[in-house]
Amino acid sequence: MRSRLSPSAQDAAVVGGRRLRGEGLVAYALRGLGGGREGDTSPAAGVQVPLTAREFTVAELVAEGLTNREIAGRLGLSARTVATHLDKVRDKLGLRSRTQIALWTVERGCRRGSP
Repeated sequence: MRSRLSPSAQDAAVVGGRRLRGEGLVAYALRGLGGGREGDTSPAAGVQVPLTAREFTVAELVAEGLTNREIAGRLGLSARTVATHLDKVRDKLGLRSRTQIALWTVERGCRRGSP
């Protein structure tokens, strides 16, 4: 796989792998065994990313420029729950910021309601 990735994509994949914890790590491991939820494919790593439908929705709303409070209001959640979803998205995708989440979402052409 390394030969198919650019050096920066290799670095991103390694960083993303090191950031996997708890539920994200289990979901990633189960995917290789035919379990877990299917998600989107990360172009940098070339692997499936197990985002839930709710995590995709939150990521899409971040891409629309909404704050955690605005997302919470729209989805009927607490701002803390939205923050937790964003932490999981960042962990699963190996991203560090809302901007990176927004770019990741836009690059995939994600549309509301269709992960």
